[in-house]
Amino acid sequence: MLLVALHLGTDPYTPPRLEMYDNGHWLRHAEGVTAFHAGPIGQERWGRDGEGAHEVRLHIEAALDSLILPTETERVVLVVDKEGSQSIYPALGDNPSVTGPFPGRGLVEDGLDVAIARIALGEHAPRPATAYREGVDDLRMMQPSYRKRILFAYGQGDETSWLLTQDSRQHQGAKSPQRLGTTRMRDHFHESPVPSHMAKDMHATSRIEITVPKKGNWEPADLAVLIARMCDQAVAWDHRTLRPVPLHLAHAADRDHPEFGDHDPGGEADEDEVPDFGEA
Repeated sequence: MLLVALHLGTDPYTPPRLEMYDNGHWLRHAEGVTAFHAGPIGQERWGRDGEGAHEVRLHIEAALDSLILPTETERVVLVVDKEGSQSIYPALGDNPSVTGPFPGRGLVEDGLDVAIARIALGEHAPRPATAYREGVDDLRMMQPSYRKRILFAYGQGDETSWLLTQDSRQHQGAKSPQRLGTTRMRDHFHESPVPSHMAKDMHATSRIEITVPKKGNWEPADLAVLIARMCDQAVAWDHRTLRPVPLHLAHAADRDHPEFGDHDPGGEADEDEVPDFGEA
């Protein structure tokens, strides 16, 4: 269970501060990764249900309670991965009848404004339908224009969810067969029978679903835009990522651990192997 903190200030010329929690201490990110990789991955008492999940929640709360925030800090945004968190915090799943617990209880008791944003990736996120624009898209051929980056909003009752779509690495590739999904449809296959033209999905996009289980004093749409910008303008990378930067760095450190794949205290296989650069 890895936690990464990103401290953002109001000065646009001041770089953000990154920290990682390991062995009871918040360290500079590079030092935290080094310390994490030097020790065992996980703890045997941790799990994804029952007492094991309770121990993980205690670990998370202890980490958040020990986080040293700047004196002017009034609010904190916790960003969690749906598949990784819903077994630890059932309220972060899709069952609306589960009302708690949520992470960050100690921060709330300290008077901070705490919001929680949840992301879902890959097969756990819906695939967007095409929105056609009059005068731009070819409605006769049902051929949409390709949108490289767009944030959809979907309202259902009093709740709104967002879907960030980004062009995939296949579409960004320099070779023309990787870009055929932009201008070709299934009806065009008889015109281009080259096997390589069938290698990639048509109109391939990566997708990230964003929901806000607890908004605090934020406008949920502002949180969705914040998450989308941290994916599309990655703070710690020269490219966009599927996960906002804190989750991206935690995910990368976990996968790079020498013991990754040999330790599974929860007894469940990880079925969410999603590349972090938008392979569609």
